[in-house]
Amino acid sequence: MKMWKLGLFVAFAAAVLMGGTGVAFSQTASQARLVRGNEPARGRADAPVTVVVFCDFQCPYCSSMAPSFQRLATDYPVRVVYRNFPVQRIHPDAVRAAEAGACAQSGPSTGASTPTDIETMCDSTWRTAGRWA
Repeated sequence: MKMWKLGLFVAFAAAVLMGGTGVAFSQTASQARLVRGNEPARGRADAPVTVVVFCDFQCPYCSSMAPSFQRLATDYPVRVVYRNFPVQRIHPDAVRAAEAGACAQSGPSTGASTPTDIETMCDSTWRTAGRWA
């Protein structure tokens, strides 16, 4: 009976870790492919640890984790790099939100943006996502 409960717990934990979608993604990639240098990032560029976050601006779980990643980059020698991962199948406006993020990243007519531009756009999107998600 105890093994049955353990098996049920492991199955539940696996489902939670997979996001409840029933699909797990596992892939090996080189650092050069994950961090190209032009993505929005927080923290020092020369930090000894880089965390790559794949996020969907309409995902409530991504939104709830955003402050934790901000604190991670602020409180520790960690660089947090953000990559768009819009899941349009369940978030119909996710691609548009990702495009808005890309526009904020490219900045005004000069084609360059500051970290503040990107952070303002991202923070604003996370705060208002519930209204349009």
